[in-house]
Amino acid sequence: MSSSTPAQEPDPAPDPSPPPAGPDRRPWPLLLVGLALVGILAVAVLTSQDEAPTMEEPGDAATAPGESEVTDEMRQVGDALARRDGDDPFALGDVDAPVVMIVWSDYHCPYCGQWVRETQPELVEDYVRSGDLRIEWREFPALGDGSAVLARAGYAAGEQDRFWEFHETYFAEDRQQLTGDDLDEEIAEVADTAGIDVEQLRTDMDTTAAEDHVEHDAQQGQGIGVSATPAFLVNGEMIMGAQPTPVFMEAIERALDEAEDTP
Repeated sequence: MSSSTPAQEPDPAPDPSPPPAGPDRRPWPLLLVGLALVGILAVAVLTSQDEAPTMEEPGDAATAPGESEVTDEMRQVGDALARRDGDDPFALGDVDAPVVMIVWSDYHCPYCGQWVRETQPELVEDYVRSGDLRIEWREFPALGDGSAVLARAGYAAGEQDRFWEFHETYFAEDRQQLTGDDLDEEIAEVADTAGIDVEQLRTDMDTTAAEDHVEHDAQQGQGIGVSATPAFLVNGEMIMGAQPTPVFMEAIERALDEAEDTP
């Protein structure tokens, strides 16, 4: 699932373990998309992963995401994967927003935290509040058991309608990759700061529903070729890594323009 460093970053960490295998216990939107469409998007993902610059190294604009055309088929994939559930505690923005950004993230991925601190607030201010953008969060843990535990904690926070409070409190600082009792203590501190019932959170973390939720999100990402975090799908346009904020704004503007042109 996520790697501690995106493929394009210097000094990569060892390859993470693959996401836990197992049957998908609930129907999910990717099943609505033909294999041909998924193949088209997977090619786009692999291309962008090879060429996309990092936030720390903006690189040449000629190789920036968005240079290649986003096809109708890719837009259809993005539309099929968007849940657009008004009761989804893991989403921000209007359910009918013309643009949906799906984010696959790992709590132990430092670049995910960087994106949350540096880019997410600007997108919320400029696009979510205006009703143009909806952000839907997906779990994609890969950096060992700690990532999976935190992903289940995120789910449990959502059960109390406090996912975004947990999310923003955890990512507010660049944290160590804790495990065991140290991680349990950290989760309790984050939950308490975010106004979450800690005991209920622990109960909800240790359920089949929490495991299914995390597995479902991860398998959905794998199904379109996500192999590292953070990864983003903006109405079908894939962006890999914590790119500079303008990269996301440009992708959103492209999607808005196409939405306006669609009858």
